[in-house]
Amino acid sequence: MNNLKEETNNNVLEIFCDASIKKFSNQRTFGCAGAIAVVNGSTPAGTLLKVLPDSTNNKSEITAIYLAVQLAHDIINKYGEVNNVIVYSDSKISVYGLKHWMNKWVEMMYNGVLYTPQGERVKNQEIFIQIY
Repeated sequence: MNNLKEETNNNVLEIFCDASIKKFSNQRTFGCAGAIAVVNGSTPAGTLLKVLPDSTNNKSEITAIYLAVQLAHDIINKYGEVNNVIVYSDSKISVYGLKHWMNKWVEMMYNGVLYTPQGERVKNQEIFIQIY
């Protein structure tokens, strides 16, 4: 990690994030969200993990993206700027929410609450707003 500063000045910070949930026989669920960062495809740069009691799969997945954004922020603050940050996620609904739907949700915001164009309250919006 000693040469991370030099590497981040010219290279890409890639962050891989994912999540899952486990449902127990008592009907409780626990999610686990994580993000792992590397520079230039091989130099470890950091990891964040979070356990989420009573979570859903979608909430866990969007939390993993939030952890990726937080990790990028922490790494850039510690080591300086990077040329590119790429976040990888396999959660189609979370990625679509951020890339395609978020601006419309913000337009539809009323009293600090995000709504879809159909007038439904956006699920897990507290996490989407933190990322935004």
